[in-house]
Amino acid sequence: MDATYLQKRFYRLLDLAEKVRHHQRRYFTFKTSADLDKAKYYERQLDRLVKEERETKDSPQKELF
Repeated sequence: MDATYLQKRFYRLLDLAEKVRHHQRRYFTFKTSADLDKAKYYERQLDRLVKEERETKDSPQKELF
């Protein structure tokens, strides 16, 4: 893993977290189902990203170089 890869993953994480929070705040303000659905969608995307990172980190095959 190089620095650019880690930076891209980090910014992807921040982007998803920001979208989740944005739609959660809008949902609690306006109570629209569209915002709730979008918040749930981005939460699943965020969970998927975290799961991928854990699987990569805990991979049984260590990096060769």
